[in-house]
Amino acid sequence: IPTRYGDEVTIETTITALRRSSFDVQHRLYKDGTLAAEGFETRVWVEGDPAKGTMKAKSLPQAVIARLAQK
Repeated sequence: IPTRYGDEVTIETTITALRRSSFDVQHRLYKDGTLAAEGFETRVWVEGDPAKGTMKAKSLPQAVIARLAQK
């Protein structure tokens, strides 16, 4: 469904999976109650090492897991 700048839309964002160091996010955009677009992303919890210029996946903190798991 075509959607243009200025249109009134509703966006739903849902956590669809929680893993040790990452989680999946689903986005759905509705216009007039009809699905107009959807997207997915995987976010990874990392710790950076500025000296090396690297990042390493880390376990999600329990507080983050608890918050993301709320309905």
